[in-house]
Amino acid sequence: MRSSNSIDESASAIRKLWEKHGIKKPMRLLGFCLSMLPIPVIQQAGLALDRHLSDKDLDRELTEIWEKIAEVNEKVNSVDTLEESIAEIAKTVAENEALQKECEKLSYILGAKESIFSVETDDHSYQELVRTVIEASRVRISATNASANVIEDTNVHSANTHLHASGGSSNFVDRTNFTDGSRTVGMQGISTQGDIHVSGNSVGFGNGGALLFGGNPNLISGRCPSCQNKIELDKRSLAGYSSIQCPHCKNVFPFNIG
Repeated sequence: MRSSNSIDESASAIRKLWEKHGIKKPMRLLGFCLSMLPIPVIQQAGLALDRHLSDKDLDRELTEIWEKIAEVNEKVNSVDTLEESIAEIAKTVAENEALQKECEKLSYILGAKESIFSVETDDHSYQELVRTVIEASRVRISATNASANVIEDTNVHSANTHLHASGGSSNFVDRTNFTDGSRTVGMQGISTQGDIHVSGNSVGFGNGGALLFGGNPNLISGRCPSCQNKIELDKRSLAGYSSIQCPHCKNVFPFNIG
């Protein structure tokens, strides 16, 4: 899930390169790879793009991946704007696991090194990191005072990750890997409370630290009015719909999320 803000930030960084080096279509792929990063990291990585362009091996790899994507979806070459091209690349990569891995590798290289990435969610608030690559020397994700963070389908590249949750808060982590480059910890459907430290392939428990299965703050449930079976869904999947089909009796009925 790429936000319009992350695409705008990435496109801005690429246009600055175009002003200096001329418009080159493979740089659109650089824009997409930047958009996979959190916005604070995009801003830092954008400043280092000149240095990356001087890497001949990276330039060759960029061109090869771009040609593969353009062969699958020619629209990445023909759309009018850089933002549209980044969106088309995202669609293409989402349907091709091999291309997705290659783009994630490029994002890892572009990610700002020796940096601190921080998410602070406080006072009954909610934030999401979904389908994101985080690259930083230290990562801190914090939820306090009845707040929640959701980290899903994300790769965190860091030697030291600190997950903090207090005051009735939690961090829900699903389909997410934490790696220091050689060792990896994976978390699926887990909520963290207190202080959790992830380093290499180890998980450390600090003050009040606990790992609990489940706890997705977006999960809602109810009884089918026809068969009375329990239905459980992530409310984000219901956006734009006004009716739902019971998976048990197959009846369709309107719904409302209060």
